Amino acid sequence: MYESKVGGIGFVAGRWPLDRDLPTIVFIHGSGGSSVLWHAQVEALADGMNTIALDLPGHGRSDGEGFSCVEDYAAAAEGFIDLSRTFSISGKTDPSKVEPLVESMAACSPGVALGDFKACDAFAVMERVAEIEVPVLVLTASDDNLTPVKYGTFLADRLGNSFIVNIADAGHLSPMEKPEEVTRAILEFVLSL
Repeated sequence: MYESKVGGIGFVAGRWPLDRDLPTIVFIHGSGGSSVLWHAQVEALADGMNTIALDLPGHGRSDGEGFSCVEDYAAAAEGFIDLSRTFSISGKTDPSKVEPLVESMAACSPGVALGDFKACDAFAVMERVAEIEVPVLVLTASDDNLTPVKYGTFLADRLGNSFIVNIADAGHLSPMEKPEEVTRAILEFVLSL
């Protein structure tokens, strides 16, 4: 079991980093408790899903002194979940760089987002990649937990005419995390054609 603290909130997880292909469940303890309540479930369910049990502020491994209203605890839990979503960016990236995207994603209808993920999950054309004849720029990022570099390398190896550029110290949101480097890679690619 993985133990850590993010934004002052202590937690345990069945795996870290989270696996983007699996559902995620966040366990929250009750009054006066801690994540210890959920340790058995965090471990037992980790094979089929991402499992996280957090310690609310002032409890267990978490900072702070606790709150006197449920709404404040709910806001703390929501803040933790938002920080857990940053596994898509590099640990070296200032989360404020991707805040506009986080806000726009939060405004997206859950039905639309679910449809997007289902469409991505059903899209399987790897056997046809070699048919692409035009030049292709493949961008990878060194700290991308959602689409690791090995997948970009796999794609580039199968394309007949590809250029691969790895963006250092960036995650899945490299256009926002390292905008200058991504722009430069695109410009150099276009100018090379």
